[in-house]
Amino acid sequence: MRRIIASEGISLDGYFSDPDGGIAWQSLDDDFNAYSIGLLEEVDTLILGRTTYEELAAFWPTALGPQYDSDIARRMNAHAKVVVSRGAVDLSWENSRQITGDLVAAIRELKAEPGKDIALLGSGTILAQLADAGMIDEYRLQLNPVILADGKPLFAGVQNRCDLTLAETRQFGGGGVLLRYRPLSPG
Repeated sequence: MRRIIASEGISLDGYFSDPDGGIAWQSLDDDFNAYSIGLLEEVDTLILGRTTYEELAAFWPTALGPQYDSDIARRMNAHAKVVVSRGAVDLSWENSRQITGDLVAAIRELKAEPGKDIALLGSGTILAQLADAGMIDEYRLQLNPVILADGKPLFAGVQNRCDLTLAETRQFGGGGVLLRYRPLSPG
């Protein structure tokens, strides 16, 4: 069975975006890019909420110039994208499809399909639902050296306690730290 890896940038005070949904405060450096390429080699499917999908779809299909990491762009464009939204979504970004019904049931089916692991990027509401259903197999938090003081809390809406064990820590050159946790009771 495929695993779901929640890969999330987070501020020191627990926010995954600023109040307007922005993430420009995240520390993106060569170490982070290497981490991103490694993650994208492990997975072949991305779960995204509508907002995250639209932001990524506006950037990655055209991010192939020398100023961008073409390894990341190539993988982001080639991977399957599963967009969770009840509303209409422009699915023109290659390999995209939409889930509109029961999220937990649809993700259970997705996990049972053949393939590599699955990454959940951004999408705090989806994270909360899948965490409460015990479906997140690993949390990879990129802790950024910033206190936002306001924003969207990463774990808002989570209702069930989940005890975790630390699997890895890694420091990035820009001062960020990767924290990898796995649930003590795997989903």
